Amino acid sequence: MAKFHASIHRGKKITLEAWEELQRTYGGGPALTHFDTCIDCTQLWFARKKAKRDGRSEKEKVLRECSYYYHDNGYWISKNWFESWKSSAPKETLISNMNFDIVCCHGRMIPDPATRVVIPVNAWSYLRAQYEDRDLIEFPAPATKPCEECKESEKQNNEMQRKIKAERSVEKNNFSSFYDLKTVSNRLKRVTPGKSYCLISLPWLKKWCDYVNEPSRESPGPVDNSMLVCEHNMLLYSIPEVIVEENRENSPFDYVPEEQWTSLVSKYGGGPELKFHVQSFDYVYLSRISSSTKRKVELITEPEQCIPCTELRLAREKEALINFHDEEITIKEGSDQYNITYNSFL
Repeated sequence: MAKFHASIHRGKKITLEAWEELQRTYGGGPALTHFDTCIDCTQLWFARKKAKRDGRSEKEKVLRECSYYYHDNGYWISKNWFESWKSSAPKETLISNMNFDIVCCHGRMIPDPATRVVIPVNAWSYLRAQYEDRDLIEFPAPATKPCEECKESEKQNNEMQRKIKAERSVEKNNFSSFYDLKTVSNRLKRVTPGKSYCLISLPWLKKWCDYVNEPSRESPGPVDNSMLVCEHNMLLYSIPEVIVEENRENSPFDYVPEEQWTSLVSKYGGGPELKFHVQSFDYVYLSRISSSTKRKVELITEPEQCIPCTELRLAREKEALINFHDEEITIKEGSDQYNITYNSFL
């Protein structure tokens, strides 16, 4: 015989007349009254509700005790784990080992104090009973000291990092004219007649900038200018246009004085060497009644620019602008602007 579930909120009480009308229209069943309540399920349901309420009260008690606890006596516990537990994370989502991330490879407590907190003995006992784990290593406070081997290793590592940072700082200062990529547009203006310069690809230069500014970065490797030359080992770009042009954001290269290029290649290797010698650099007035000017530069490149390959490159770049897939384009109509996503233009 069917019994009524203990969680009565899952159903709704209606009159006998309403039930009979629904029965005639839709059928179904069985008919349940308050006499059909399952006593066993009801007792189990209330027991679970009480356990949940008691557990919440106990947790609130532990949190209050921890919030006013400022002593060293107690137990060290993982700060990450404790913060997750305080945020009411479900028990099944928390790993049972409460100190999983503050144990070093030697089985002792790691030196970093920011990774752990001290909780009272009562709080530790409560959590220990709730999250049993036979692999848990207890760290009583203040008796437990950080691992001396890890402290020494960390000290040596910090010393090595300071040494690397100092060495790279010297290298950065030696090339202070171009290590900051934010000044790329200003550097492109710096050409002096009579001097020689060498091209350097911007992707490699960005790697080098990251390397000298962040000790954790690896060496940028050999200088790679292969993207700047064609299959005939000639230039793919017009250097005068890049220097004179106002908008240089899409320029794939920068340049450095020849002596700085020599220093870079002597340390990192790579190539090829792409040199240009500035013969003249001047400003030409566009109008007698206007102060607007245009920069004019004359130079000799080694190797020369490959005109057919340059034109082919430009044609491919133009084709790429209209041959796209799943891209967003902007359409302007008067003062209005629309962003529209097309699957494909062609």
